[in-house]
Amino acid sequence: MQASMKKFYQNIFFPTLQERDIKRIVCAGDFGDRRKYWNVATSRFVYEEYVNPCKMLGIRQDILLGNHDLFYRNSTNVSGVQELYRAEPNWIRVHAHPKVIDIDGLGVLLLPWIVEETYKESLDLIKTTTAPVVMGHLEFTGFQMYRGMENREGMSPELFQRFELVMSGHFHHRSRSGNIVYLGAPYPMIWSDYNDPRGFHLFDTATKELTFIENPYTVFNKIIYDDEGKKHDYIKGLVQSILAPDSNYHDAYVKVICKSRTQPYWYDLMMDALGKVNAQDVIVVDDITANEDDEDDSVETQDVDTPTLIREFVDSLTINCDKDELNKYLQAKYLEAQTLSQSGRIS
Repeated sequence: MQASMKKFYQNIFFPTLQERDIKRIVCAGDFGDRRKYWNVATSRFVYEEYVNPCKMLGIRQDILLGNHDLFYRNSTNVSGVQELYRAEPNWIRVHAHPKVIDIDGLGVLLLPWIVEETYKESLDLIKTTTAPVVMGHLEFTGFQMYRGMENREGMSPELFQRFELVMSGHFHHRSRSGNIVYLGAPYPMIWSDYNDPRGFHLFDTATKELTFIENPYTVFNKIIYDDEGKKHDYIKGLVQSILAPDSNYHDAYVKVICKSRTQPYWYDLMMDALGKVNAQDVIVVDDITANEDDEDDSVETQDVDTPTLIREFVDSLTINCDKDELNKYLQAKYLEAQTLSQSGRIS
């Protein structure tokens, strides 16, 4: 996954900031993904690929603590981000408490993840600040956490109606409703992020407009394998696309959906190519929904994602239970399992 992130930083993120002469970054939380597994290798990668380029370009940062940054779920006292950047007070400010800052003359209310110890001061500032813009790590009801997975808990958007613009991290899926914008994650993290645009935003403090810059790199890729009736050019082209130096299959997670497998040698050539580019995990799925008359090669109409299956299963239950709570619990466990599996902690 770090190879894809490295390409994003070197080819997209920092060249864009340099071209636009941007000198300020605000990270809306969850700088890290797993609160208790921040290690030396991760710290080294962050410094080499992110912190040092920021310093070279003279870019200062404000980092809001997100829920995944906190070592303890209900306390902002300890976090890997704070410890990592303790030696960088002139370049990086980590915010554990709400605060109003000035960016190019524009008042901005920063709202890190709200826990019990910061609840009162956060609510007071939400009600009293004159800042027209909010940047936070917030959980609003009615927004999609991941594509197709709506959050039904959290704060009401009505509490923030008086602000001109509210920008939030937390949910990986990019979305907007009214004055609230979920910025989304800069890169895909789990299979649920597949084919869901990722990237970052440029914020114009004069016009209060956002410009989305898409990240073209992904670690999750699908191959629709169908060799029935094909000529040798089919497998030749597929192998070449996998082995190409700039292909997204390098160090990637790959799902192969097989519509037909009539040429075992060709199939082995494809799998061998995936091994040569060091594909981290290859899942092979026989597409039992395909039929001979189907000319549509798009898997999106046939491949139902797991969160959807979980939601449909819960909805079909006839037992007396809180289905919203059960669905949320199962979805959370599924996402947790995906994250652990893709980090190599389970197999």
